[in-house]
Amino acid sequence: MNSEKSRNNARRSPAATLDDSALGAAIARLPATIRWIVILGGRNGLSTREIANLAGIDPELVKSMQGRGLALIHEDLLIQRGAAS
Repeated sequence: MNSEKSRNNARRSPAATLDDSALGAAIARLPATIRWIVILGGRNGLSTREIANLAGIDPELVKSMQGRGLALIHEDLLIQRGAAS
């Protein structure tokens, strides 16, 4: 049973194994513009088009910045998880 639990934990994303403060810290370390766009989309639920209109930029740039932000968060959480081990 324990080995099954270990396998399930290994498949979980880094965010699933860290607390909200680790995620918040990773978001806080994002470059300001990317952080703003990630928060507008994730927390506030705005669409790509709505964010683009607010920021005055192309929706494709919003998608790119969201992807970059999520990749940076993922990388940060992996580093945090490694440091916690």
